[in-house]
Amino acid sequence: MGIFQEYLEHDSNVFEDKKMLQISYVPTNGDIERIRGKGLEYEFNTPLPYRDAEINNIANALGPAFRGDGPDNILLFGLPGTGKTATIRHLGREIEVASRESEYDVNYLMLNCATVNTEYGVLSNIGNSFSENSIPFTGWPMQKVYETTVELLDEKPQTTILVLDEIDKLLYKDVEKGNSILYQIMEMNTAFEKDSHISLIGISNDTGITSVFDPRVESRFGGEKITFKNYDANQLRGILGSRTPLAFKDGTLEESVVPLCSALATQRGGDARYALNLLRVSGELVEREGTRRVTDKHVRSANEKINRDVIKDAIRGLPIQTGYALVSVYDTLKSGTTDTGKAYHTYESLVEKKACNQLTQRRFTDLVNKDLKELGIVNTRPISKGRYGRTSIISIDNETSEIVKKMREEIESR
Repeated sequence: MGIFQEYLEHDSNVFEDKKMLQISYVPTNGDIERIRGKGLEYEFNTPLPYRDAEINNIANALGPAFRGDGPDNILLFGLPGTGKTATIRHLGREIEVASRESEYDVNYLMLNCATVNTEYGVLSNIGNSFSENSIPFTGWPMQKVYETTVELLDEKPQTTILVLDEIDKLLYKDVEKGNSILYQIMEMNTAFEKDSHISLIGISNDTGITSVFDPRVESRFGGEKITFKNYDANQLRGILGSRTPLAFKDGTLEESVVPLCSALATQRGGDARYALNLLRVSGELVEREGTRRVTDKHVRSANEKINRDVIKDAIRGLPIQTGYALVSVYDTLKSGTTDTGKAYHTYESLVEKKACNQLTQRRFTDLVNKDLKELGIVNTRPISKGRYGRTSIISIDNETSEIVKKMREEIESR
C-alpha cells in the first residue's frame, strides 16, 4: 500500500471544506447559499462579517466609475488580520460582475508591493495585465515603459482600479522613488486621451505611511482614508461561526472551541487570520489523531504550536520602519531594561547607518506602544518621570527575543 493510500481512499474525519479556514480564502455569496441550504441561518449582509461600513465607503468612492467618471484614490489602514485585503478582494469580484453589466469598462488589478516594488516592475505589470508580454521583463528605458503602459490603458475609454497591497514596502524601500511611482500612476489621468481613468487604492499596516508622502501624492489621496479597526472577541466569534458550518463536518466541534479560538486571537490584537489559523490547526491535530472531535485541548495545543510561527510571520510582515523600531528595542534591551526614549536613541543611530528617513520620536513611540504591542511582539508599561513627563518601559519575552535575534539580518536587509 502506498504511503498516501489512506488519503486516496478516505475523506477527512473532521473537515468538510477546509478551504473555508484558509487565510487567503475570501468567502462568496455562494457560500452563504450553501449555509442556508443546510437549513442554517446566515446573520450577516455580506460574506465578510462586520465590514459593511468599510465596504460601503469604498464602494461609494469607486461607484462613479460605472457612470464613466473618474473614481477617488483611497488609502486603507489597519493591523494585520483586520480584513483590509479580504475586503478589497471581495469588492474586486463585485467590480468584475458590475463591469459586465455596465456600458462602461471598469478593470480591477491588484499588485503586492512586497514582491513588485520597483518602477519598472509596477508599470510593466500594469501594462502587461492589459496585453500580456507587451512589455519585456527588463531592458526597456523607463520612458518607453511608461508611455506603453499609458497607451495600453487608453486603447479605449475605460477605468482601471489599481490596488497596491503593502504599499509601505514600495515607499520605505526608497521614499523618493516610491513617491515618484505613485505620482506617475496618478498623473496618467492627464495623459489619457480617450476619457480613460485610473484610480489607486493603497493598503498598509502602517498608519503613519502618509508621513513620507510627497505633498503631490498626499494631495491626490485627499480625504479618502479608511481605517480598519481590530476585531473584538464577539466579532471574531461571529467570523469563525460563519465559516464552521461549511468547514467542519457536523458534530466535530465542541461548543467551547470557537469562543476559545476567538479569545486567544483577541489577545493577539484581534487578528482574524490568527483565529482562522488556530481553528484549522486544531482540526488538523484531531485528523492526525484519527479521532473526530475538536476540543479545547486541541485548541491550546494548536496555540502553542503556531505561536512561534505567527511571531515570525508578524515580524516578517512588518513595514520597514516598524522593523527598524523592533531591532532598536532589541539592541537597547541587551544592556538591560529600556524605555522608549533610550530605544529611540538606538533607532537614530540605526537609520543614520541605513541612510534612510528618520521618524519623529512621537511616531517611533506609537510604533512600539501600539503596533508592536498589539501584534504581541513587545510588552510595554507606561510610567511617570515626574516633571520629565511620561515614558514606557519595554520588554520582550525570551522566546520572542530569540526569534528577533535569529531574524535580525532579515529585518535589516530590507
